[in-house]
Amino acid sequence: MAQKLYGEEELKFVQTAPKEDLEDYCRTHVLSEAAELMLLERGERDILWFYSGNYIFFDSVLLKFLDLRDRELIKHYIDTAHEPFSPAAELKLIARNNKELIKVYLKHFGRLCDETISELMDSGNEKFLDFYLRRFDDLSPENENKLMDLGNEKLIQSYIEWHTLLDCEAQVKLLKLGDKKLLKEYLQVNTLCAEAERELIKLGDEELVQEYASCHDFLEEVNEEPVQTGVLPQEEFE
Repeated sequence: MAQKLYGEEELKFVQTAPKEDLEDYCRTHVLSEAAELMLLERGERDILWFYSGNYIFFDSVLLKFLDLRDRELIKHYIDTAHEPFSPAAELKLIARNNKELIKVYLKHFGRLCDETISELMDSGNEKFLDFYLRRFDDLSPENENKLMDLGNEKLIQSYIEWHTLLDCEAQVKLLKLGDKKLLKEYLQVNTLCAEAERELIKLGDEELVQEYASCHDFLEEVNEEPVQTGVLPQEEFE
C-alpha cells in the first residue's frame, strides 16, 4: 500500500491489516506515534525488526520498546540508530541492567547525555558511574563540579585516573577535599589553573606544593606566591 494513512485510519490499519500489507506499508511510511505504539502491541517481530532498523521511534514509544524482553531486537535498534537516545531513554536502558546492551550503546554513540550523567549522580548509581567514569568521555564542567560536590572519593578517583579536570572551579573543589593521596597522584600529571594553584598554596602543605613544583611550572601570575606565603623556601625557586 503506497498511500499514506492518517489518524484513526492508520491506527486501525496497523491493528487489523494482514501482515504482508502492514509490512509493505511500513517499508514506505513512517508511522504516527499512536500507530508505532500499536505496532509494538501487535508484536509482529519481522515488521518490528525492519521498522526499528530504519526509523527512529518517538520517545514515548522507545521507552516502551526498551521494556521488551527481546534483547536482540533492542540491540538491533541501537546498532542502527541515527541519533542518541533522550536522557529518559538512556536511563531506561541503564535500568535494564544489561551490560551487553549498555556497551553496545556506548560503543555506538561514545558517551551519555550530560543530563543522564547528572541524573545518575543524583540517584547515587555508584556502580554504573564507576564503570562509566573510567572508560568514557570527559564530563561537562557542570558534571565535573557535581562530581566534586558529591565527595565520593571512589568515583573521583575513577574519573581523575583517566581524565584531567577541565573546569577551574572543579580543580579548586578537588583541592578543598584535602585527600592528600588523591591530590599527589593528580598533581603529578596535571597542571592547575591559577585559582587552583593559589588554592594549593593556601593548603600550606609543603610536600604537595613541592610535588607540583617538581612536575610543573607555576603560572606566571602565581609563580612568586609559594615563596611569598612561606610555603616553600626561596631556594626551591632558584
